[in-house]
Amino acid sequence: MLDKEPKTMNMMDEDSMDSISYIFPDNVKPFVNQVAGHEFTKAKPTIGMMKHADGYVLKPVPHPVYGPREINFYKTLETTCDPLLKDLKQYIPQYLGTKTIELDNKDVRCICMEDITKDFKLPCVMDVKIGVQTWEPDAPQEKINVEKVKYAACKKRWGFCIPGFQYYNVTDGSFMRRGKDFGKRMSAQEAIQALYSFVNAEHGIKYGLVASILEQLRKIHAWFRHQRDFLFFSSSILFAYDAENVKLFVDEGESWGDGESSVHNEPDSKISVCMIDFAHVLPNLENKVDTNYLTSLEKLIYVFENLTELYPLNSS
Repeated sequence: MLDKEPKTMNMMDEDSMDSISYIFPDNVKPFVNQVAGHEFTKAKPTIGMMKHADGYVLKPVPHPVYGPREINFYKTLETTCDPLLKDLKQYIPQYLGTKTIELDNKDVRCICMEDITKDFKLPCVMDVKIGVQTWEPDAPQEKINVEKVKYAACKKRWGFCIPGFQYYNVTDGSFMRRGKDFGKRMSAQEAIQALYSFVNAEHGIKYGLVASILEQLRKIHAWFRHQRDFLFFSSSILFAYDAENVKLFVDEGESWGDGESSVHNEPDSKISVCMIDFAHVLPNLENKVDTNYLTSLEKLIYVFENLTELYPLNSS
């Protein structure tokens, strides 16, 4: 049950810097580690993700078409007998059902899911949207035109884009957060720089961190090579790790940048790579490979595999 006494919280939009107040139930608050997607903003009447006192994340799904579609996608994975679809569950945050909460005196239906940043002391989070085509095949031309312009430089070169990210620099203790307005202006070179900075590579590539990311990306890639059930549009891969693990390792005088031989000596816990955002997942009626997603994912893997070689090119 929702607590009877509500509370008012002030939110600050990272890009527009417009403040706005919302009335939340006492057991719900804004999810501070959200880096992309719909947010609490003054410019648009959108609702961002929230965190429940019980530890799970609430994703509002108010759209009459896309909301039920995303819920049904999760329910399909919960009830399927298909081994391949069952396998997909390990690559997405745990689905915990739905919940309706009262926000500003309005009922808002939400998807409840696992918080993959739970217990992180210094959460580093990045949202990477997969695919050059981020619109559905039957989208109106106006929508297609808008989507083609967004993140155009990054999508043209790499096949993916970065709507938002945050990270802690383990060397100087600084915190960096960038939202979708920054992401929309990001060049192909700046995308490489963002990935490089996100994994704290300025003072030596973190082989254990990158190796764990690559291992998980390759598993998702292997799944997509075989699946023919769905076409994924405007879906993202979420990267999350605790910089405290990296910081402790560096503070103890250990180096993460001496070579790949150090991979197995590095802490690799609390590194998560998972698929999110399924409002635009459609049935694969032609039973074909989802090349839009798969090709983009392959380029993302290539970038992580060659990060040290690609990054110096940005400064030229």
